[in-house]
Amino acid sequence: MTSCLKEEENLFDGSAAERIAKALTDYNRVLNGAANGWLMEYYSIDAGGYIYLCKFETLEGQLNGTVTVGSELDPDETAESLYELKSDQSAVLTFNTFNPLFHFFAEPYSGNRNGLRGDYEFTFVKVDANEIILRGKKHGDRIVMKPFGSDWKSHLETLAALQEKCSYSTYQLYDKNKLVCPVEIDGDYRWVTFSLENQTIEERFIYTTTGFKFYEPVEIGATTFQFFDWDDSKKEFRCKDPGVDAFFELDIPSDYLFYEDFIGEFTFEFQRVALSNSGPRYQRPVTVTEKVPGQTYNISGIMDGYDFEMRYNKTTGTVGIWTQAIGIYTVGTTDNTVGACVIDAGYSTYSWGSFWYRGRWNEDTENFKIIFEDSGTWSTAPVGGLYVVYTTAWPGSGTLVPGGNSVFLGIVMIKN
Repeated sequence: MTSCLKEEENLFDGSAAERIAKALTDYNRVLNGAANGWLMEYYSIDAGGYIYLCKFETLEGQLNGTVTVGSELDPDETAESLYELKSDQSAVLTFNTFNPLFHFFAEPYSGNRNGLRGDYEFTFVKVDANEIILRGKKHGDRIVMKPFGSDWKSHLETLAALQEKCSYSTYQLYDKNKLVCPVEIDGDYRWVTFSLENQTIEERFIYTTTGFKFYEPVEIGATTFQFFDWDDSKKEFRCKDPGVDAFFELDIPSDYLFYEDFIGEFTFEFQRVALSNSGPRYQRPVTVTEKVPGQTYNISGIMDGYDFEMRYNKTTGTVGIWTQAIGIYTVGTTDNTVGACVIDAGYSTYSWGSFWYRGRWNEDTENFKIIFEDSGTWSTAPVGGLYVVYTTAWPGSGTLVPGGNSVFLGIVMIKN
């Protein structure tokens, strides 16, 4: 049967436009209601989870304003930009002017127009004074925000300190004290990879002040887990989900060394011209001391009057020397910067870029050697040593420091 009745009952209070306008106003009021801002758990497709702190401020009656952003990307910095609430089929929050911290994961870079596939526009899933849940408009990741009541810088520094303690890459998963599988944790891109017998399972994670949590619960065998705390004394991540007895135990490679192992007296052995075994090798006593604890060292004795800096890679347990300014060389009345440059193994090209010349342990405690080798970062040729030059325009082309003591190839450091 059909009807000629033209009137339909309005099931909603107000039109669709009126409802979305009210929602935008209500959502903006909640955003501005957190006096110390919001802690945001932000995820991108390619780089896992990162913590942001966001403080929204707007004029009464407006749907846009300024947002101040802090991030574990740089605990010492905040960045201010604009935000807006708008209607686009639903209520949308957009960070609509460039913010160097917040747009880091969405910004395109050479060869990748999508960046790390992060979002800066979000639709609202849930909004109240205790929690806001957003969804990335382009890539669809869930973003959770909760009111934050502590000091921003202290919180971000606590995150950084925890990450420094647990920044190892290889673990073994145990469930009820039974070995399950190897696990690799990528602390930079925030992915965990489980290498099972018949499959590989990957999931993103975000660091907390006590450990980390997965973006989604992970099921391995009959066990599902999501939250882990770091135990620094045991060097393990232990699951804190109720009823779960699982943990990641550190499994370091056989040639792994800790930061302290590289400190002490060494014999610095090298060649000056070629890498052939028949060429003469030279030796100098050097001293390696702590510079930035857990991160860098000072090496004295390679060249008279010039100290070098060496960097520790905690993930791999190796060290590296890279292009760096090491002092001043005066010619007449002109002060020149002295730089140590990474040179290729053919002694034909040196680079002013940040290429590593990596040192790895020979796994012999009786004849302890750090053997330097190509780090794999030079695209055109293997890295072979260091070349020390002086120049008035650092970085740039330079002149070899005189004295015949500034070409170091095939470097080996022997612990005394």
